[in-house]
Amino acid sequence: MDSEAAYQFSLILTEYLSKLKHRPRHLVAFVNPHSGKGVSKYRRLFFTCSSLNNLILGKGSSVYEKKVLPLFEEANINVKTIYTKYANHARDYISEQSLDDYDGLVSVGGDGMFSELCHGLLLKTAKQAKLDMNDPNVNLMRPNLRIGVIPAGSTDAIVFGTTGYNDPITSALQIIVGESVLIDIATVHNEHGFVRLMATMFSYGFFGNIIQQSDNWRLFGPLRYDLAGFCQFLLNSSYHTELIITQPPEKCNSKILINNIDRYLFGNSVKRQDPLCKQDGEKSPDNQTINDVQSPLSRQIKREGQYRTINCLNMPCRCEKSKYGMSPSVHIGDGSFDVVLVKSSWRLDFFRFLHHVAKDGRTIDDLSNVERYRATEVIIRPTINRRNRLGNWACDGELITANEVRIRAHSQVLNLFASGIRLDQIKKINEEVSK
Repeated sequence: MDSEAAYQFSLILTEYLSKLKHRPRHLVAFVNPHSGKGVSKYRRLFFTCSSLNNLILGKGSSVYEKKVLPLFEEANINVKTIYTKYANHARDYISEQSLDDYDGLVSVGGDGMFSELCHGLLLKTAKQAKLDMNDPNVNLMRPNLRIGVIPAGSTDAIVFGTTGYNDPITSALQIIVGESVLIDIATVHNEHGFVRLMATMFSYGFFGNIIQQSDNWRLFGPLRYDLAGFCQFLLNSSYHTELIITQPPEKCNSKILINNIDRYLFGNSVKRQDPLCKQDGEKSPDNQTINDVQSPLSRQIKREGQYRTINCLNMPCRCEKSKYGMSPSVHIGDGSFDVVLVKSSWRLDFFRFLHHVAKDGRTIDDLSNVERYRATEVIIRPTINRRNRLGNWACDGELITANEVRIRAHSQVLNLFASGIRLDQIKKINEEVSK
């Protein structure tokens, strides 16, 4: 293509972009310069204070400066860029600074960076609305701003779950044209009050123990997770726990059938003709809350026993080590999440569970030691006595302290610059996994 043709093509694209009413013009981007490197907090502190900071850059800075920022500039989007210098830097900025001049926020990094933006924006909105976040029955309000996610981390579950890809350019283009998808967020309360928001996964037991143990081995970088996982597998710990699971109305509790793509969307176990959820992440009325989604048809069930791990998933949680994720059919915008219980068993049985999660998460329901439930709320209550010690709790990769936890879904309270997942992507994913 010669320069004149390229110029004409550029004019046409600019004209089309100018006609898009919902595309952003002003953004603030938060970049984690060390994302995707598995850098320890001590080395990160050294890099921040050292003149080598400009020479030793992680995946976040490289992806943003080389691939994403040039696209934003070509699309005439004004971007204020903030390179985060400490944990919760982005969250603090969002909480303390006015965002009135911006059309959206952009997270450049992994799921941890997205979590900072999610907490900052939703908690700022809750504070402005004078909501009591320590009340487990609080109904979150949807912020006016959207969040864009540029994948540049060790795991990128949010991007996989909302676009179907793990590609920075695809995500940048979806931000530029103003794509929009609404996702659920869950509140997590312990016996004292509000603890965190859950965007992807909450875990008690095995996976929480891995995070706790790996925090002591940061010197090993990303390898620490594999080492901690191997140690926890050998320990084979289980925990006596009682659960109270509130299930959604029967009409939204369809049987999980991920491979029947003619009737079901990937990441969506709700039938297309369902009046509540016609498609993945479909926009709900602005005044809708989780209470609008629940109905008298909701029911509670109780489970009690010895469990290796208890997991609540708001996203499929796909990543490089899990092609489909642990919950491929969880809906990202219907006010529910999946509860996956793995009962105490022989190491071989638990290994089968881990193998199924890695190779094909659709098949874990076939295992005798696994139970899966669709829920709008769950109370997790471990038995505490001298003989039984507590396992570790982790929410979106961060450890929390609790003796009892209550997790409650909030339907479509966060708006992302993303397209959702379409049927043609499901076929492509199936083909890639079958190779």
